[in-house]
Amino acid sequence: MRDKLPKSWPPTARRILLDTARYYYREMNEPFPVPDVIMEQAIEWANKELDARRREIVEEATSRWVDRWDHGLLDAEMKKAIDATYGSLRRAERGIRSHATAKKRTRQLDAEIAQALSGRPR
Repeated sequence: MRDKLPKSWPPTARRILLDTARYYYREMNEPFPVPDVIMEQAIEWANKELDARRREIVEEATSRWVDRWDHGLLDAEMKKAIDATYGSLRRAERGIRSHATAKKRTRQLDAEIAQALSGRPR
């Protein structure tokens, strides 16, 4: 999944983008999701996080990347990376679901998948 994130991004910005993709995935699993609205919320959150960590990111980033950031040219890259990560998570989810036993209820399986993706131990 990490290979779907832009390689030119500094490490802190990549982590923010990965957190954003996870947020998008969780929100898309809610009943009646609206993808465009969720994507806009995700991009807005990511931009706020990037701004909040500006000093750290500027120290890690190339001047070319910072220039693209300053000119607002990163949103398209973020959307592409979020979509790619979402697709990877959905494929992984299908693999988990296909190996689940018939005894597990959908709600229980959803909770286990969400827990696995959040990285929190049981």
